[in-house]
Amino acid sequence: MSFEVRIKKQLNHFMLDLDLSSDGNCTGILGESGCGKSMFLKCIAGIERPDSGRIVLDGRVLFDSEKKIDLPPQKRGVGYLFQNYALFPSMTVYDNIAAGLRYGGHRYTNQEIDAIVKREIARCRLEGLENVYPSRLSGGQQQRTALARMLAVEPAVIMLDEPFSALDSHLKEAMQNEILEIIRSYSGNTLIVSHSRDELYRLCDTCYVMHMGRFIRRGPIKEVFRDPGRLQASILTGCKNNSPAKRIGSRQIMAGDWNLTLELDQEIPEDITHVGIRAHYFHLDPRPFNPYQGDYQCSPGTSDKAAPAGHPIVNTIEGTVSRISESPFELDYYILPEGASRPLQWKRSKTDDRFFQVGQQITLYLLSSDIMLLRE
Repeated sequence: MSFEVRIKKQLNHFMLDLDLSSDGNCTGILGESGCGKSMFLKCIAGIERPDSGRIVLDGRVLFDSEKKIDLPPQKRGVGYLFQNYALFPSMTVYDNIAAGLRYGGHRYTNQEIDAIVKREIARCRLEGLENVYPSRLSGGQQQRTALARMLAVEPAVIMLDEPFSALDSHLKEAMQNEILEIIRSYSGNTLIVSHSRDELYRLCDTCYVMHMGRFIRRGPIKEVFRDPGRLQASILTGCKNNSPAKRIGSRQIMAGDWNLTLELDQEIPEDITHVGIRAHYFHLDPRPFNPYQGDYQCSPGTSDKAAPAGHPIVNTIEGTVSRISESPFELDYYILPEGASRPLQWKRSKTDDRFFQVGQQITLYLLSSDIMLLRE
C-alpha cells in the first residue's frame, strides 16, 4: 500500500519541509526533541494543517493545498498513537477499544463491534482486562489498549509517536518485542517517531533521519547506520567519535581532534568535513579482519606491504588510556592519541578477556571500511 507525503509548514524557528514515501513497510523517523517529528505526524493525521503540499494514501488524496482538499481526521484512515495514549479514563478496556467503532464514520452492528474488539484484545494480549479502567492498568497495558483501539478501525497507516517514552526501562524491551509482533501482523504502513536509535533499529525496515524540520538521510535502516553521510545523522545514530577532518590526499584524511592520519581504500570526496568512528569498531588484533593468511597492510607506516585485492586497509592507532567509564555490562575506554585534543571512545564488553588501566599505553586497529566520511 503506497503512502506519499510532501508538505511544508512554517514553525516558530524553522520551516518543516519534508518528503516521505512508503510502500507497506515499517518506517522510522529519528530525530532530536523539537525537530518537528510530532508535528509531521499531526499533519498526516489531520490534526494540524500544512501550509502547502500533498498527502496521498494508496491513491486516495488526504490533503492537497492546490486542490483545496483537506479530509478531516476521522475520514483519513490513519491511526495515531499519542505519547500519553489518550485513553478515556471513564471507559473500560473493552469500551476504549470499541469507541472508534461506535463513534467513527462507519456503521457497525453490536455483534460486529464485539467480534472486532475481541479480535484486538487477543492480538494485543489484553485477555482478562476487558472490564478494567485505565487507572488500574500498567503502562504497558495502557499502551496495548491504545494500540488495540487504533487497530480496531483497520487504518491504512498507523503512526506511533515516541511509543516507549512513558514506560519504565525494564518494560521497554518487552513492549518492543510485543509491538514488533503486532506490526508484523499488520498489512498497512507503519510510521514510528522516536529519538531512540535502538528502538527504531529493532523495529523498522527504513529510516529517515530528521534535523530542524528536514530529512538529512534516508534509506534501509542498516545502511543509514553504516553510512550516515552527514555529521548530525552520525550523532543521532549514536556515533560517539566524530571529528573535523581535512582531506590531505586522494585516500588520506587528517582527523584533527585526534591528531590522526587515517588511510582509506577509496577515493575521498573533496567536500568531506568530518569523520566518524563507532565506539565498537576498534580491535586489539588486526589479523581477524583479513581472511587472507599472508601479509596485511597497517597504516600509517607500520608495514609497506599492500593489502591483498579486495581487502581493506587496517589503520593503527596508538594512545594512552585517559579514563574508564563502567556500565553494568560494558566498559568504555577513552584513548588519547599523542597530540590529540580529545580522546576516542572505545566500547568493550565485560566478557572480553583483556582489561586495561588508566595511564596504560595501547595499540588499536581500525578497518578503513569502518571510517565514516561525513559532510556538515
